[in-house]
Amino acid sequence: MATTVFFSGSFEIPTNGHLEIWAELINGFDKLIIGIGKNSQKIANGQIFSTEERIELIMAALQDWAGAYQLRGLNGRIFSAAETKAVKKYIQKPECIQICAYQGSSVLAAKKYKATHFVRGERITGDHDSEMALAAANRLIDETAGAGLCYLTVPLPRAELTFTSTSAVKGFCALGEYIAAQRLVTPTVHNLIMKKYLAPVYDKLCLGQKISAAVCDNTYKMLSRQYKQRAYHNFSHIAYCLNLLNNIPKLNTKIKPLLELGFFYHDTYQSYEPYVENKPAELVSARFCADFLFDGKPKREQLADNFTQLFLGNKETDSPFAAYTDIFTDIDFAILGDSANYGDYAQQIYSEYVIWCNASTFRQGRMEVLEKLLKQERIFRTPEFYERFEENARLNIKRELGYWMVEEKFA
Repeated sequence: MATTVFFSGSFEIPTNGHLEIWAELINGFDKLIIGIGKNSQKIANGQIFSTEERIELIMAALQDWAGAYQLRGLNGRIFSAAETKAVKKYIQKPECIQICAYQGSSVLAAKKYKATHFVRGERITGDHDSEMALAAANRLIDETAGAGLCYLTVPLPRAELTFTSTSAVKGFCALGEYIAAQRLVTPTVHNLIMKKYLAPVYDKLCLGQKISAAVCDNTYKMLSRQYKQRAYHNFSHIAYCLNLLNNIPKLNTKIKPLLELGFFYHDTYQSYEPYVENKPAELVSARFCADFLFDGKPKREQLADNFTQLFLGNKETDSPFAAYTDIFTDIDFAILGDSANYGDYAQQIYSEYVIWCNASTFRQGRMEVLEKLLKQERIFRTPEFYERFEENARLNIKRELGYWMVEEKFA
């Protein structure tokens, strides 16, 4: 007899903890139904993602999970035997997971979708009492509805995920600690939630530059179109940069908002995109930024040049950004020395660029970039970033270069 397990929750932000439980359920049952319930209490407490957006986030998390397995040699992620079995099953048979939305009783929803088992997840701390109370309530509803479900509680398979939760992700984001939030979710999920959390940050910056709300809204929609489909140069990267910038003390209060806007715009266009038309991507991005800030105003050309020099990392100018160029560049490159996130970065760069070229061309180009970085006397210009990131950056780059050299040899 085929078994179908119904796993319910609000899933406003699917976390790595959710993925671990889903993997366990894929292994134990023929089919997993992820039921997204409408929780009025959580809505009252500030639920920020619609049902449609939550479905998109769950699908993104599952796709990231499968992609991480397929490129585990590049990202360095270790999959357990149980995870390997589960992800292989999902890759070969994606229909083993179904996502549905429902209102009302979770038990009735499980009955509607012909589930045989009903499962809730439980962390080591904080969940036990509430989950036991909910299980008792569900059994009472089951008796009335005649659903005949088998009820199970599944603990998180890994202890280090005990404190991983949607609330933790939202808490980090509310504090502007986007890098901490990044550790709790998959890369595409992080990019999608950053699009949501960075919108008010962008609005505030626009207001400070006396830009109308309509212009601000339209340009953010344009940026969203540019960044949504990219694996690395996206809102997640912008959030990473803003997080690091906010950790730097005593920045000029007039320059800092322009640097923040610079991070929103510095990757607007990429060299691989056909509409850049053989121009430096930094120049095209800077021009767009200047047009946005000073459309039709005399200072537009000067500002475009200033942003171009900033995006290119050129500090030998009389630009007001000159003193901040090293900081801007070091923040942009900081991921190279971030050993906790470098594996995801390497995978994302591959996934973004290989769309525009074949794997062999990417491999050759990437090896050249990595070798060029290693030949530099120093990767990071400022003393603070050099001390914090330089050594790890060189180790990370060497490991990735080694991967591509092996791929080249056995291609």
